[in-house]
Amino acid sequence: MPENKRCLGCMKEIGNNTVCPYCGYIEGTPHLPTYLEPGTILQERYVVGKLLSYNGEGATYIAFDKSLESIVELREYLPDALANREENSSNVHIIAGCETQYKALMAEFIELSNMMTKFRTLTHVIQVYEVFEANNTVYAIHEHVDGCVPLRQYLMQNAGELNWQEAVKMFTPLMTTLGVLHASNIIHRGISPETILVTKRNELKLDGFCISACRAAKSELSAQLFAGYAAPEQYSTSSWHGPWTDVYALGAVLYKALTGTMPPEAMSRSINDNLLDPHTLNPSIPKQISDVIMDAMRLSPDNRIQTMRELSNRLSQPVPVNEPIAIKDTEEEPEEPPKSTKKYGLVAAGVTFGVLLVIAVLIIMFVLGGNEEPITGSEISIPDYSSSISSQAASDDGKNFGMPNLVGLVYETVKVTDDYTSMLKITPKYEYNESYAKGIIFEQTIEVNTPISLGTEVTVTVSLGSQFPRIPDYYGLQKEEYIAELERLGITNYEIVEEAAAGRDNGYVLRLDREPGTTIDINSEDTLKIYVVSNPESSEVPSSEESSRSNHYGDNDSGDSSINSQGYYYDYNYNYGR
Repeated sequence: MPENKRCLGCMKEIGNNTVCPYCGYIEGTPHLPTYLEPGTILQERYVVGKLLSYNGEGATYIAFDKSLESIVELREYLPDALANREENSSNVHIIAGCETQYKALMAEFIELSNMMTKFRTLTHVIQVYEVFEANNTVYAIHEHVDGCVPLRQYLMQNAGELNWQEAVKMFTPLMTTLGVLHASNIIHRGISPETILVTKRNELKLDGFCISACRAAKSELSAQLFAGYAAPEQYSTSSWHGPWTDVYALGAVLYKALTGTMPPEAMSRSINDNLLDPHTLNPSIPKQISDVIMDAMRLSPDNRIQTMRELSNRLSQPVPVNEPIAIKDTEEEPEEPPKSTKKYGLVAAGVTFGVLLVIAVLIIMFVLGGNEEPITGSEISIPDYSSSISSQAASDDGKNFGMPNLVGLVYETVKVTDDYTSMLKITPKYEYNESYAKGIIFEQTIEVNTPISLGTEVTVTVSLGSQFPRIPDYYGLQKEEYIAELERLGITNYEIVEEAAAGRDNGYVLRLDREPGTTIDINSEDTLKIYVVSNPESSEVPSSEESSRSNHYGDNDSGDSSINSQGYYYDYNYNYGR
């Protein structure tokens, strides 16, 4: 790459300029000596840019991937309590006496990062592409999403708060994603307006995953706890962490997003719990939603909502419409209820009169005898006053509801949720959508809060996902794993091509006929070719030349394979469980 071709502050092309016209970064800006110098190249592939952020676990830099010609972010394991940078070097020096802790926590960092690489189809978390060792530490390559802003900044740009309709649309997919991560025993512990990013499409992405020691007080590392959002158990050395810990944080974020007010810190609440319910601060928040948020933020983990699924289900319950917007034919004066009572009295009197009239006619016919044919129901019809009364009662006293907002919810969940199915007759239709993930409802035929009655029919449009999904990365995946990734994205127009590759294990994806990250039309005849390693059986040991060639096909020579083969053990039950 020609010198100064890209800005080391934002990695955009700037030619030979020394001041970036995009971000204002000045070439040669001094950097903190503890962190990597801008311009450092790792793996002969990644150009390191300026430092973006750091905490007790390590540092994050803007970077550029020369192989894929793409901007990424590079996360470096560098716990400042256990290590520092060697002078005039990129190598990390472990502080004397901290070697055991440093290596144990590095193993956790590796395992967590490797776990995150498996969730490439989760669009609401920042992706992790690769993990490698260098400089006596470990690096993870993260996704960089251009145009993202922290939720904190997004709220400031939008009058400080969101309405409930906006919030439920944005947060529901994130809750679903967190449920998937929790099922794999991955707890974030740092959910806040700083770690939730908002994309240009107003979709949320969760960033800032760290090892548990970084998000707990009195641990080996300098703790990063977000005041107002960290759960009480994170300040204790004797309390368990789990999905309920993230439930507290997300409840606190919703509290902030809906009221514009940051909740008090958990420790201060434990002394004097002065947390006001959201409905009191903002009466436009439905009382039912306010109660759920308060249940998510209970100080005791035992009394708190336990899972993201439970939180999502309770937040998606239909909200009844208040009486002022109930269906009425005409405006009524306050005296109308007594009039309605009189009306029922008149109807009842009419029924009595009609019955007496029929009886009188029958008596007369019986007394007079005569040869007239008996009167049948086809000749004389008696009005069904009882059904009329019943109908009127349903109109006046029947319970009317406001149409719930189904947009943003998972259709498969909605269709088996009694609160929806007992009130609505829901018919789905399916369309491709570029903004909503597969299975998410993105349209409904009845507007939110429209007064409805039981049994109302509504058609919802469910996303089939993108018609033009991006082809996922194949690095380190076997054929079956990669095919599963493709089919989860709806990509079925692919072809498997077997190819020999000395030094590579059979069954692994070797390459594609195009770059990962490019889009493909899943309804077209365009076929993605997947080249899979298929070597003839041989007992020969590959030559050094062949081993070198294998690195060209995806294995890096910096220690990735040794990391995988060492079988690092990461106890995900650390601070997890009860």
